[in-house]
Amino acid sequence: MNVDKESFASLMGLKEQLKVKQEEEARIAAEKEQKRKEAEAKAHEFENAMKELGVKKKNRQGR
Repeated sequence: MNVDKESFASLMGLKEQLKVKQEEEARIAAEKEQKRKEAEAKAHEFENAMKELGVKKKNRQGR
């Protein structure tokens, strides 16, 4: 396969753009996962506080 220098440079540029995009997507996914974990921890903290106060959880099945 004979590829001229310009085409090769263009392909390498696209490859680098793809790499940057994938790294950005991975970073965003990691941030979302961290936020999900923090929200889950806060929910557990809230449930524990409510238990300490003697507040019972409402049953949502009756709606």
